[in-house]
Amino acid sequence: MEYVTACYLQRGLPVTAARTVARMQVDTDRRGVRSHGTRKAASYLAKLADGSLNPRPRIRAVEGAGMCLRLDADRAVGPWAAAVAARRAVRLAAVGGAAVVAAVRCGHIGAAGSSALLGAQAGMVTIVLGQTGSASAAPHGTNEAVLGTIPLAIAIPNSDRPPVLADCATASTSWGTLASTYRDAGRRLPEGWAYDGNGYPTQDPHQAAVLRTLGEKGSALAVVAAVLVGPLTGASALPSAEGRGLLTIAISPTVLGVADQFGDKVEQLAHTIRTARPVPHSCGARMPGDRAWTAVAETERNGIRLDPAHLESLLDAGRDHGVDPRLLTDHLTGTT
Repeated sequence: MEYVTACYLQRGLPVTAARTVARMQVDTDRRGVRSHGTRKAASYLAKLADGSLNPRPRIRAVEGAGMCLRLDADRAVGPWAAAVAARRAVRLAAVGGAAVVAAVRCGHIGAAGSSALLGAQAGMVTIVLGQTGSASAAPHGTNEAVLGTIPLAIAIPNSDRPPVLADCATASTSWGTLASTYRDAGRRLPEGWAYDGNGYPTQDPHQAAVLRTLGEKGSALAVVAAVLVGPLTGASALPSAEGRGLLTIAISPTVLGVADQFGDKVEQLAHTIRTARPVPHSCGARMPGDRAWTAVAETERNGIRLDPAHLESLLDAGRDHGVDPRLLTDHLTGTT
């Protein structure tokens, strides 16, 4: 974390912002989401360097009343904007029971789960959606890229246990996951996930040009998500690199009067799901987030392992900004 923080400090971010973004990215790595953690640092630093992102944004309220607020993120680095929105939503929901914080002019937010977890750690059920910068996903019934691969996360507090966490894209996958989990690993895509440049279905991650939504229900979710993160926030209706929208919703079990038994009931549901009869040749049913918390436990034992390309991108970013590589290399446990 010190290394990534140092890179952002060298690029002009204030200390709190640099530490927050670095922590969110490292924690994303720890949850096993290698596509959206520190792997994104080099691209964020490049956008700060070319002026696409603002290292010292003035994130301010431009509209709002009651438990609703709309922010202008002033081209802030996405995870920082998302953290600010989540914290404001938590403060409002602690008073009013539920809050909606919309934001425009955000950078790429990384893993939506990172800011959703900030809300869950404060005792709030938290929902986060972020707009993408380009159209690269096809609704059901077309092979044309119309929608973005909108990140969607829901984090649910669970007493003293790890939060329930659904953290996904509204398309078949995200482009970052396609690259890190399939293309770079030499794996074929599952059937029905992508079209090639000519509009034909493909399982070759090198040929994938458009991602698919998963059936009519998946397409409906993706379209509704596009409305929530675009028109509802005041951002563009279609994906745009200019003025990405962000929507954060926080709900307080305490204000609703259900906090005393909420965690126990969530755990009752979790136990029932995890102990349900598994289908043959499977690991059985899981709660959303189980895989993430298993990955966290693994990294606590063995550290975060970086593949060579990921490591080199971090080292290159540090060299470009005069950061001592030993802040990273002294903490390496190995590469994959």
